[in-house]
Amino acid sequence: MAAVTVTTLAGCANAGSVDVTPFGGEALDETLPSGFGSLRQEAVSVTLVSDDVQLRVTPLDPQLMRLTAPDTEARLAATLERAGGVRIGSTLALVSVYTDAPAAPFEPRDLRLELRGRRLAISEVIPISPEWGTGQLRQRTAISAVYRFDGDVRWLDEGPRLAYRTSASDGWQGLLPTLDVERARVRARGR
Repeated sequence: MAAVTVTTLAGCANAGSVDVTPFGGEALDETLPSGFGSLRQEAVSVTLVSDDVQLRVTPLDPQLMRLTAPDTEARLAATLERAGGVRIGSTLALVSVYTDAPAAPFEPRDLRLELRGRRLAISEVIPISPEWGTGQLRQRTAISAVYRFDGDVRWLDEGPRLAYRTSASDGWQGLLPTLDVERARVRARGR
């Protein structure tokens, strides 16, 4: 799944050209320097399996992206830019969907992000793959889109729940210790 995402996004702008100032003009917390992370995209993503459908959700949060290796940070930053950037009051996530089955139905609006017992509404889905939204997945062909949810998620501090149809995952909670360790390393490398 990662190779398809990388191929789909190749050639986008690099991380240095992304303006991560949210609409409204307030600068984001700049405590983490860019270019010093070492995590791969898989390390900052949660995978959820529901029947024949596999979903990988990667937050597009600038502070979280700074924990990733420079090439991953650049790809994710380009995706964030392509989706319109950070906006106050919303959360963005890159969603990649895959199946090993000959064909599998997929309903993009059935993905849910829940935080503190509250479901965050999907305000926008920005397709990256042309096949997005057809309602059908093809075997071994990953498709991707960026989801914009109403509400702010502090990915480095909170463990939101992801759900699709009848399956759910609290996997993000398990990533928080790894993210805390990498955050300390990034700060140390950036000094």
